[in-house]
Amino acid sequence: ISYVTSENLPILYTLDGHGEKELDSTLKEDIEKANIDIQSLNLLTEEKVPDDAACLLINAPTSDISETEKDAVIEYLENGGKAMIFSDYTQDDLPNFDAVLENYGVKCAEGIVFEGDNQHYGMQMPYYLVPTVNSTDASSETASAGFYVLAPYAQGIQKSDDVRDTVNIESLLTTSDSAYSKTDLNSGSLEKEDGDVDGPFDLGVSITETVDDDKETHIIYYSTSNLLKSQINQMVSGGN
Repeated sequence: ISYVTSENLPILYTLDGHGEKELDSTLKEDIEKANIDIQSLNLLTEEKVPDDAACLLINAPTSDISETEKDAVIEYLENGGKAMIFSDYTQDDLPNFDAVLENYGVKCAEGIVFEGDNQHYGMQMPYYLVPTVNSTDASSETASAGFYVLAPYAQGIQKSDDVRDTVNIESLLTTSDSAYSKTDLNSGSLEKEDGDVDGPFDLGVSITETVDDDKETHIIYYSTSNLLKSQINQMVSGGN
């Protein structure tokens, strides 16, 4: 009823052109059932995030965005924009993509997170992380229902002390204190080694910033796009 009676559905723009992950077909169907219109966005031709954007999705680019695209994304966010951002581990540098996140006080630790606590990983694989779900406005439903979340191949999100006082960062998903980020993925060892980065880490954060009396920037950021895969979601009965 809402779909056929609404003239203007909220639009989710998905950034394209940098090897981003395709939305899982099941997830895409769920979004569309919620009466959200999904449209692709090429910032090289559009030059700015459209004014009618309800949210911008950046889903794990494998190559960097341009400096012009970076500026357009930051301009959108600094004017009270909403974004959902996912990243995946890559050996390639993505300085402009990273700069968007660093503008809001977060960055990823080197490597991939492994859990030292067997209560916080699944499938007997310490990089199939089962983080603690913290209760925030963005995650209270999952937390209160007691769902588990499965986050394979995630990077550790680190919060910066060098960020504006107006930026508020809340932890959505956190590892145990025994987690570590393995920097040498060719070592052949699952154990913590010299050079690995000590945890704990965030794997998901909610970032808000009030930009004036009636606008608030809101970013949800997760450090693995595997959260969106239907087969991963099924392993935790829809918790993801």
